[in-house]
Amino acid sequence: MSDSRALAIDEVYEFVKVANYAAAFNLLMEQLELQLTPEKSTSELLTFVLHQHTDQLQAQEKYTELFDCYDKVLRQYPKDCELLTELGSRLYKLGRYVESFTCFRQVLQIDPKHLKAFHSLQYVKDKLVERWHFRMLNDSIRSYIYEGVISSKIQKGYDTVLNLGTGTGLLAIYAFRGKAKNIVTCETSEVMTSIAQKVFDANGMQEIEVLGKNSREIGEGDLRDGKPKLIVTEILDCGVFGEEILETLIHAKEHLLADGGQILPHEVSVTVAPFQSRSIAMGSVLLNESFEEYIFLNGYSVVASQTDLYDATNVSQLPSYETLSAPVECLRVNFNNLEQMKEFFQGSGNTIRMRCLQSGYVDGFVMWFKLMINRHRTTVIDTSPNAGSCWDQVIFRLNQRLYVESGRMLSVTVSCGTGHLRLQHAHNQPTDKCLEIPEDVLRFINDGDYLTKLEYDVNSLRKNGTFSTVMDFSPFPYVGIMLLKEKRARRLFCSDQARAFVEFVAENNCIESACIEFLESPLESSVSSTKTLFDLIILCPIQMSGEINNTHIAMYPLLKGMLKPNGVIVPEKIEVVGNVVRSEWLVKSSMVIDTQMETFGISQNINQYATQHFLDISGNFEHEKVATLKLADLALDDALHENCVTFRVKEGEKIDGILYYFNIFFTRKADPFVTHGNDARNCCFISRGECDRKSQLTIHFVQNYGLIKCSIVEFD
Repeated sequence: MSDSRALAIDEVYEFVKVANYAAAFNLLMEQLELQLTPEKSTSELLTFVLHQHTDQLQAQEKYTELFDCYDKVLRQYPKDCELLTELGSRLYKLGRYVESFTCFRQVLQIDPKHLKAFHSLQYVKDKLVERWHFRMLNDSIRSYIYEGVISSKIQKGYDTVLNLGTGTGLLAIYAFRGKAKNIVTCETSEVMTSIAQKVFDANGMQEIEVLGKNSREIGEGDLRDGKPKLIVTEILDCGVFGEEILETLIHAKEHLLADGGQILPHEVSVTVAPFQSRSIAMGSVLLNESFEEYIFLNGYSVVASQTDLYDATNVSQLPSYETLSAPVECLRVNFNNLEQMKEFFQGSGNTIRMRCLQSGYVDGFVMWFKLMINRHRTTVIDTSPNAGSCWDQVIFRLNQRLYVESGRMLSVTVSCGTGHLRLQHAHNQPTDKCLEIPEDVLRFINDGDYLTKLEYDVNSLRKNGTFSTVMDFSPFPYVGIMLLKEKRARRLFCSDQARAFVEFVAENNCIESACIEFLESPLESSVSSTKTLFDLIILCPIQMSGEINNTHIAMYPLLKGMLKPNGVIVPEKIEVVGNVVRSEWLVKSSMVIDTQMETFGISQNINQYATQHFLDISGNFEHEKVATLKLADLALDDALHENCVTFRVKEGEKIDGILYYFNIFFTRKADPFVTHGNDARNCCFISRGECDRKSQLTIHFVQNYGLIKCSIVEFD
């Protein structure tokens, strides 16, 4: 390094000390432009300065300057995967998903084993094309019903069509095949608009007009051939109204539809029933009696904080679920009746009484709908459990397990005011004695087997069971709290994720608040003025969704440097186990395979957004296990590791994916805790193949940045 460059770098560090990252960045870029042969990748200093500088620009909402900074560095390092990945992440956080998608794909073209980009790409795909699109397009019964009704309407003279929320353009294609004279579509999603246009062009349907806007923005000038006689739509979520169908159809009826015109679907009816499900209750209320036995809660109930009006769940896949009354229709909305739609939108609702047919615990209310496509109600799409449709059901949770005797009457009021499905009742416990915590934290606390095993194995590490200084970065630091309470530890460092709850527990269990320090990251204590060394560090390597906690895995090498000479990090070992499975449900939830969609070219266009990684799967989903095998010992670092596992299968065997879980060894001498069971959540890599002649299957396992990927690479 030349003297002048060394002086410039010293000056950069001076700027960094005073957080003048703009000046530091500009000086570094000047030095880069002076270099005749720049390095192949960015230096750690440049990466740090760029990140800090763009953070400041983002806080100031100076987005043009922010992306100009990335452009300048990328001109010097166009194939720097770390830089492109950070840019993709920045774009993702700002909601610029299409550009983020392009960034991550570019990284994987340069380095297919860059798992940070691979997993980020899966999240972007979910944002650009939500998973329900795939299930819906694979629902051949739904498609058949819509095609028949649309064709029938056109033959009866409703031959000019407006398709609201066209998506991939499927319903517009049915209108075209039904000989409609004029078809206009509208769609707000940039990606779906592009897909629809490509599909129309590929099928020689260029006369179908695509408007990239919300239907409520359509003016008379957009409908050059006049108002349509038929409006077709399916902008529904599993709660019917969540995609703004009420306000959309009120506007369409008033401003877009021709006099005497009709709307498809014609009508919807909503059904409700109380249900019992320990699986749902695990994420709603505290069920772990051992926790309440050892942790004094002073009469308070612990419940999950609820931010959404309802949850979408396939109740038929829950390990435990049953309704406690007969289902009752609670709402019926005619989409061709303007006054009725307005009345419901303004808050009108219905009160329903349900008689419990058996004793049990009410954990919430389940709802589903039937969609009457035509006015005669002869063609119906049924979204009830086990009906085989592409739809999930709606769950309204209680904040308690309400015990009911057979014969008890339960009353609820159902409405859709302001276009949202709502359920009101008097069956929740008063909130003044409730402690609300994040659902992930509650599910962790409710996993009594995990907590018991963790505590037992930690206590076995030392004969006297004492650990002076402890870091417990579990969602809730149960072991750390118990060590403090029993005076077997002096200080606890833990996550601030559930800070209010931890402080409440400490106050009510005679634990001094000064003994607990909250951190955003396990590494935060290493940068403090007084470096702390630990007797025990407890990490949570697997998230409650079943996904690996790559941040914790990647930190192991650094955290080992924060241990006392005889300190230990828990877990000490993790094995990755895979169930090779066949599952039509899994495939249809991940990609479009319907033959009609292939004929139309829809699958070819939408499947570029098909995810290869499925998260948070119930162990009760529809699948057939082909084989179980150990995939790898998880390396506790952020480096690149690869492994191939080969096993025998029957000739002609078809494989759809690799459902994986973990054997967690809290200590090397202990038996493992297995993250696979009825209430456990797991993940699956979608990887399809068929063994034609020989009977050997090879799975490629890759680990990088603390993340993993499994794929079928060959059938030999």
